[in-house]
Amino acid sequence: MSQKAIRLWQRQHFDEALREFRLGAAKARGAVAWIDYAHALALSWQGRRAVEAFERGRRIGPQGAVDKSAADRFLGLGRFDLAAAFLERIRDRGDAEARHALGLAECLERAGKIDESAEALDAALGRFGPLPELRIFRAKHLRRLGETEEALALLDTVIADGRLVGRPASSVHYERAACLEKLGRFPEVFPALRQAKQPLIAAHQEMVAQSTRALHRLRDEVSKLTRDQVRGWREKPAGRPLCLMTGFPRSGTTLLEVILDSHEGVMTSSEAPIFSDFVLTPECDEQDGSFPALFDGPKAKALAARYWNYQEGNLGEPGGRLLVDKNPALTPILHYFMNVFGGSRLLFCLREPRDVMISCYLQDLPVGKVSVQFFEWRTCWEFFQITMEIWLRIRELLDGDFLEVRYEDLVRDHSRTMRGVIDHLGLEWSDRIPEYLQRKEGVQVFSPTYADVRAPIHGAAVQRWTNHEQHFGGPDEVPLEHPLFRDLGY
Repeated sequence: MSQKAIRLWQRQHFDEALREFRLGAAKARGAVAWIDYAHALALSWQGRRAVEAFERGRRIGPQGAVDKSAADRFLGLGRFDLAAAFLERIRDRGDAEARHALGLAECLERAGKIDESAEALDAALGRFGPLPELRIFRAKHLRRLGETEEALALLDTVIADGRLVGRPASSVHYERAACLEKLGRFPEVFPALRQAKQPLIAAHQEMVAQSTRALHRLRDEVSKLTRDQVRGWREKPAGRPLCLMTGFPRSGTTLLEVILDSHEGVMTSSEAPIFSDFVLTPECDEQDGSFPALFDGPKAKALAARYWNYQEGNLGEPGGRLLVDKNPALTPILHYFMNVFGGSRLLFCLREPRDVMISCYLQDLPVGKVSVQFFEWRTCWEFFQITMEIWLRIRELLDGDFLEVRYEDLVRDHSRTMRGVIDHLGLEWSDRIPEYLQRKEGVQVFSPTYADVRAPIHGAAVQRWTNHEQHFGGPDEVPLEHPLFRDLGY
């Protein structure tokens, strides 16, 4: 690797680091420099460009090493759509390791190819034996096929075997909680979740502390914003067609994303942390990570150009379509997004707060600056409370220049709600919207609820919190009632 590129990357000077990696690849005769460049592109969420760089390395060879490097990187980032082709090549050569065999089964399942996924999993079990991660995935398959009792029995056997280390030691209990929930054995769900979360809490205490400190600083910053500041941003020309879809995690953003992606005039960016990690973060203080001052016009224009460059590396050229950047993690830094992107459209997704709490706490999410707040029931609520206080302050200053979309409305009256969304986005109604399920296979869904949003719309998750009502209301628990609920319209 280029030592200069590495130093630049460590200092979060990503544009300069990528240029160094690219120059190194262009000068090199071997595949290693192209692999390094591809890894940097993938880590900066420029997946399409990363695939091109891996393919350049593959032409130089050795192909097997490049394929495994690409597959490992994309699987690690949750980019199952990009990992699939490399995993299929590894399978066809017959040199897959267990993680590649499991990865291929996951890719196929996420693409809705359930039978092919089951076949790939059978092959993996036949070749590598009853590894815990393979059996946990088998249990997930069984649960989704409705064979939940069998899935639960398999998980109990995996736990009894005592071979669990690392992330599978948490995943097995998360999956067990999902089975118990589906079977209606609600009193057993939270104890299973606590077993899942305990090793994660111990391993990520500092990340939780850093995330909490940052959230408090952002709330303080937003409290000082003025209506004139926000109005000044919103009156700027929008530039390229752009909409931010945000909210709080588990508030219906994924369902709305999948429906919108069926519109011929829309391109969706699914939870790509481009704005947070590669536009805003490089502007933060290198020493303590503190957030920058708000940006003036020329700086905002330069940051917008960086954003679009990375998004094109991620998705390709929008070609005049409206880009809907769906990312609920952006709510705490929404003021920075508006500062940079002026008159872009804004959709804010809401859902019954107690349903949100339950959904966040139950979900097995990749560890990150947001998801670490869901390891404990108490911090889950505190994170929600502060994030929604940020939104309510910004909502007050926006003077109606936004659209709130309630999950309950979306599942209760899909057509009417979507007509309001399409109108807010300045688009013409498309007959493809009611038929979105027919096009769902072409949508890459990064949320763990990818399987749920591929099913017809239903209201089964509405009032889900009532199954766990005993966990609400204590002094150290999520409140049963709170003024914030009323302020949000619940």
